[in-house]
Amino acid sequence: MVAVWHADRVLLVRNSYRRPLSVPAGSLRRRESPQAAAARELREEVGLCVAADRLRFVREIVHHTDWKEDHAHLFEVELDEAPHVAIDRREVVWAGFATREEALARELSVPLRVYLESLRCA
Repeated sequence: MVAVWHADRVLLVRNSYRRPLSVPAGSLRRRESPQAAAARELREEVGLCVAADRLRFVREIVHHTDWKEDHAHLFEVELDEAPHVAIDRREVVWAGFATREEALARELSVPLRVYLESLRCA
């Protein structure tokens, strides 16, 4: 998972196969580090090319779905300039920036909600 921040707003995405909003995310490929996977998913899902070493590891969030235990490695990056976001409209059907408070008022994936709520206390 990658939380992309610009001007105190985080990039949210809606996937075609999930109702809750999330951030760009995906699965690890064989022999791929979580940081490399995060950079790849950022490029694939929203067209942002950010070097993997610019992604700051925040935490691992473990949560349970109906059938499995999910380990989400959450990274974040702060961009100085507003990025051009390009979605494919197949896997990612919507993307937009929101403040932390605006995001928390919406239906979010469990790991994203945990992350944003932890920032509220910071």
